[in-house]
Amino acid sequence: MPDTIAVIAMGEMGSGVARRLHERGATVITSLAGRSAASAARAEKAGAIPVATDDELAAQAGFILSIVPPGDAVALAQRFAPALTAIPIAMK
Repeated sequence: MPDTIAVIAMGEMGSGVARRLHERGATVITSLAGRSAASAARAEKAGAIPVATDDELAAQAGFILSIVPPGDAVALAQRFAPALTAIPIAMK
């Protein structure tokens, strides 16, 4: 599994998914912008590589998994819309 997979966000569920993907050979990236020190620690323990910006995350990921509570999904989609639409068509 050589793919780069972005996992958003590094709560209990997201970090668990990230860990399993990492254990199976995927490169896992995440954005820790606005996240707590506990989230950063979970990401590190899961083997996820933090990236600096949403644009970087969107450009590097072959797949993006959004693992957030349903009430946070729309805001997260709105946050990532500019980064996702900035990716050249050839990469989509």
